[in-house]
Amino acid sequence: MKKIKNTMLNNTKKISIIGINGSPHKGHTLELLKLTIKEAGRRGAKTEIINVYDYKISSHSGELDPKNYRDGLNDDMVKLQEKILIADGIVFSSPTHWFNMSGQMKNFIDRLTAAEDFGFLLEGKVAGVIAYGPQGGAFNNALLIAGTLNQMGMVIPPYGFIFDEGRNDDWVEKDCKLLAKNILEQIKIGTKSKWGYDEDKYDRSPIEIIAKDEENKNKKIR
Repeated sequence: MKKIKNTMLNNTKKISIIGINGSPHKGHTLELLKLTIKEAGRRGAKTEIINVYDYKISSHSGELDPKNYRDGLNDDMVKLQEKILIADGIVFSSPTHWFNMSGQMKNFIDRLTAAEDFGFLLEGKVAGVIAYGPQGGAFNNALLIAGTLNQMGMVIPPYGFIFDEGRNDDWVEKDCKLLAKNILEQIKIGTKSKWGYDEDKYDRSPIEIIAKDEENKNKKIR
């Protein structure tokens, strides 16, 4: 199967960073994410925060379809998948539920499998991780998220994940800003990189695929 080239737009395009809040509450986990996203905006990025508990996101069916980058489940994930594919960088922020990410964050990441299976559409996108767990498990939570994203082809920069254990550590706020800085740095470095095997053949970019879908949809409406 051909791999889909995850090309960024030319240098005139404003870098897009999306924050994913995986908490059912708009509390400390979201505040850490806001701090990171605000810093990315201050550095010139176009930003947005998605609260996954505000959307209907079904669990992954377990079925793979290499001919479709969006699975056929009837929920809100289709439009969220498109936001992820257009973004240059994504910050995943989750509370710790039993040493792991929240259930809705797990559903969200699982559903990104469709984009990975279609042709590694997430390859080269830059990711950061924030995990909050005042009763332990935050480090394990962050590792599980980061490991999954990396296996999907996403790039995690130095100091790319934060694990806040609720001790009011001074470094947490500083590292949120550092995370934003390093995501932007990695995006600038990696825009022309080829991350897969040398023999991989690349096809269209995610942005081109979505644009083509919209064009076909408009033709049907007319």
